Amino acid sequence: MITRYLVPCALGLLTALVAEPAAAYRPPARLLLQKSMERQGERGTKTLQVEAETQLFDAAGAARGPAFAERLLFQAPGSMRRESELPEGTRVELRVDDKTSLRQAGQADKSGKAAVDLLFDLVTAAPPLDPDRAVERMLRDLKLIGVNPEVVSFARFDGRIAYLIGSKPWEADKPQLWLDKDTLLVTRVVMVQKGEGAVVKRTDVRYLGWGSPIGGVWFPSSIEVWVEDKLVRRTSVSQVDRNVAFDATLFQIK
Repeated sequence: MITRYLVPCALGLLTALVAEPAAAYRPPARLLLQKSMERQGERGTKTLQVEAETQLFDAAGAARGPAFAERLLFQAPGSMRRESELPEGTRVELRVDDKTSLRQAGQADKSGKAAVDLLFDLVTAAPPLDPDRAVERMLRDLKLIGVNPEVVSFARFDGRIAYLIGSKPWEADKPQLWLDKDTLLVTRVVMVQKGEGAVVKRTDVRYLGWGSPIGGVWFPSSIEVWVEDKLVRRTSVSQVDRNVAFDATLFQIK
């Protein structure tokens, strides 16, 4: 008789525990981004200098050529300089707001419109860019890559709970932005390009190791780019320096 009553009670308790995460409060995407940008402003990081090493991989997962050194300079509210020491010479990529310039010895300079980069949006969101403008910039870029801000879910990534903006956890082929639930730092961005017919190209950018002794809450310790579930690029960070005084000419686009 006791068993007859215990089994339904246990099943009811299990159902409640399983359903609880789904029923948990999920703030709107705009509110999450607002809090994320406010925290970034409070960190007071006006400039950031990152030393790193990048390795490319082929379709079989083998290293494609030797790893090369990179230096990334960020300056709020919207400038970046990437110096890549390639075998054929130094390549310099500049970004100011939505404009880019690419320079490399022996080649003509190239300029164009910057691609969406949500880590760039976060890192350069410090004053003088106010949080409201930073949020609008982030929402604009989410729209450009097709992320639906009306959908907010919970998921787990890199061993931590995250807010998943743009899809449900099982909808792998939808554009997504992942924010760590506690820090509201960008941990993952999934971009989906649809080609002819049912062809879909999925690019998954993962920002790993936030909170490490190297980068703290200012920069991830590594960045991985996965295309169709295959690792194609890994950037490993060795040093991060905050509020370095940069020469303004470093960010000038001719």
